[in-house]
Amino acid sequence: MIEIWNNGKRKRWWKKLDVWIASSAKMKNIQEVVRKIAITEACVLITGESGTGKEVIANHIHNLSTRSQHAFIQINCGAIPESLMEAELFGYEKGAFTGAETKKAGLLELADKGTILLDEIGELPLHLQVKLLRVIQTKEIRRVGGTSSKKLDIRFIAATNRNLEEMVSAGQFREDLFYRINVVPLTIPPLRERKEDILPLARHFLKAFNQKYNRLICFTEETCKTLKQYTWPGNVRQLENIIERMVIMSDGDYIEADMLPKEIYKSSTQISIEMIVPLKKQVEEAERQIITFSLSKSKSIRQAAKQLEIDHTTLLRKMNKLGIQIPKEGKDY
Repeated sequence: MIEIWNNGKRKRWWKKLDVWIASSAKMKNIQEVVRKIAITEACVLITGESGTGKEVIANHIHNLSTRSQHAFIQINCGAIPESLMEAELFGYEKGAFTGAETKKAGLLELADKGTILLDEIGELPLHLQVKLLRVIQTKEIRRVGGTSSKKLDIRFIAATNRNLEEMVSAGQFREDLFYRINVVPLTIPPLRERKEDILPLARHFLKAFNQKYNRLICFTEETCKTLKQYTWPGNVRQLENIIERMVIMSDGDYIEADMLPKEIYKSSTQISIEMIVPLKKQVEEAERQIITFSLSKSKSIRQAAKQLEIDHTTLLRKMNKLGIQIPKEGKDY
């Protein structure tokens, strides 16, 4: 996959790449580091799980730099066939190989005076790692089939979800290239480790997709709690995709918690056990959560009792024992 952005703009118009949602202390610290390094020419290595936002942070570095008026080129090193990688990166001269009927500038050449993001750099073949190292060191390229070199002015950012140090030890990644690109390391924490960012991100995506699909949909309070509680193994990308799906599929004005995918909704009904406490206390807490949830989904206490398959008076007695207040929201009790 290759994407070329100019002046921070992208074809997917609803994504404002200059917006960086950061409410957690961890992401605010990364923001501060980015502000410091953006004005430099240092190579940056961004690591983190898939979907954490490495691409957005790389673009943010570019937008804050003196190169922001020039091209920002993203190359996914794992998505280009190995047989085409060298020609895509370095370009080629006419007649360099079968089918090369004209000369073509490579992506490195197109990034001159701008920034290049080598996404998933851990997938780059070893023989091309040598050539990339030379480009970073000399700022010169030579097209495939060419006889002369061309000077370039490029800022390099690399990103990966793999452990490059382990790959170096296993002989799968060049040590000299690793140290060359790892001048400023940035590790992006997964979304489960920065829960303060979940709801601000969710609301940001909801606003964007409401605009895209001409909708006016809101989250319920229960939905917000459910979103924040989930572990999000797919990180920010998964959250974004879920919000888009909910906006598309929703028939009403609200996204209810039970409209969310089963794996997300079910996680909110699971009891979190973080320490050993008396069983009676655990049972009471479980009953409190189940009864409160049932009442929120029912039109009356009688209906809630029917759903719980207990007698109406039994439910009232349990509510009194557990300190659960009878809702005063105009429901028929």
